[in-house]
Amino acid sequence: MAEYRDPTMADALAATLASRAYDLLQVEYGPMAEYAPRRGAGPRGVWTVHELGCARLRNELARRRGPVRALLAYRYLQMLRYELSLTARFDLIVAIAEAEARELRERGAAAPVVVSPMGVDTRAFPPAPPEVEEPGLILLVGFFGHAPNVDAARWFVGDVLPRVRVARPAAHVALVGREPPPAVRALAEPRVVEVTGFVPDLRPWLARAQVVVVPVREGGGVRGKVLEAWAAARPVVATARGVAGLEAYDGENVLVADDVATFAGHVARLLGDAELRRRLGAAGRATAEARYDWDAIAAAHAELYDRLLAPRAA
Repeated sequence: MAEYRDPTMADALAATLASRAYDLLQVEYGPMAEYAPRRGAGPRGVWTVHELGCARLRNELARRRGPVRALLAYRYLQMLRYELSLTARFDLIVAIAEAEARELRERGAAAPVVVSPMGVDTRAFPPAPPEVEEPGLILLVGFFGHAPNVDAARWFVGDVLPRVRVARPAAHVALVGREPPPAVRALAEPRVVEVTGFVPDLRPWLARAQVVVVPVREGGGVRGKVLEAWAAARPVVATARGVAGLEAYDGENVLVADDVATFAGHVARLLGDAELRRRLGAAGRATAEARYDWDAIAAAHAELYDRLLAPRAA
């Protein structure tokens, strides 16, 4: 985690906390957690865990063979010890997925662990009419400074897309997201693969896409990109890891596949079947509205704060 350490950030947070009496400090993501004061030395602390580094390394370890496994095992144990040590700084740990919560509980987290799921503003992603769809357009969204998203893009473009194009020659993919490294930019191919970099508004891309793919094979957490696609009523094809932690049901609100042939078959089928696209998209929208709308999630999250602060206020 050394790449994220910044004395300026530590000093700025310390100065802010000293400037007035705060009731609660909420920290997002692992790299920020080490800046939090020790438990009892400042306001009540909440750490929101979006993805555990140790879980990502453990999942990668399961996929690798050969001498590299020993190095990954060492890095996994290092990260596990580091992340468990961070939990001692906080009064409450909030995981956005049950898998992360379970990992922390089973490994002996030094603070209570609860789950508060990721959400989406369903009003901000209204479904677009079918006539704005671009025939053959597949959308893959991600922050490409994150290694699992780079792996996902390379796997989809290198292994899956060629099979899709055998059945649907007009199929083409847009890789949309900031900080694409050279390995992702190298995937660009005229009329086949577009690498956009940062876009100010994802909604026009979702409206145009006939299929959204989430071919994630590594990492953890919950994919906000799935929730946005669901809210926009776009059909989603994902790996099991891509929809982990979500109320995703294969054949109902998503199509799930972990091997190249099945994943490609799902995408090709959707590109050629407007009724299936409509049905999956509508089911995804219904799931987003019923289970992941921010209004309901925010209200439940506020109750966590109330319970955490109540003992000190008494």
